[in-house]
Amino acid sequence: FGSQVCTPSGWCFSHPKPQGITLNGVFARRPNDVWAVGDNGSIVHFDGTHWASRWMGTTPYDLRGVLESAGNSAWAVGAVGIVLRFNGSTWTEFGETEFGHDLTSIWGIDSEHIWAVGNQGGRQWDGQQWSDVEGLPPHLRAVFGGSANDIWVAGDSGALFRWQEGS
Repeated sequence: FGSQVCTPSGWCFSHPKPQGITLNGVFARRPNDVWAVGDNGSIVHFDGTHWASRWMGTTPYDLRGVLESAGNSAWAVGAVGIVLRFNGSTWTEFGETEFGHDLTSIWGIDSEHIWAVGNQGGRQWDGQQWSDVEGLPPHLRAVFGGSANDIWVAGDSGALFRWQEGS
């Protein structure tokens, strides 16, 4: 799956072949457990030695963000609100969550505290269902947290928001 070239400063280039599609998001839980997602539904996984294509479906949608939430559970989000979920062996579209607007980023601390943001604000997964996050504007680009109760969101025009439970 491609060769690796490293710079003197330690950055190594890896080109997971044969997909060659633009990659938009990456998440690494460990050095031997890395997910990347991209255009046309591309999903690749790195096991510490090799990159392998992992998407068996046929979504035409560009994927923007990826998260491994716990153990063998992972999520990917993208254009038109597509949400994919990995159960340890296969990726499937998570039906009820087509929000109708692009999702650009996903982050979570475990399988019951997951946040996704995009063109029309944010959504939160509580382990059972997705719900709208109140108080967030549109045009969000990234989400990250320090814990399930401390979430940061960034967006267009320098927008930066922080949510802390109980504040």
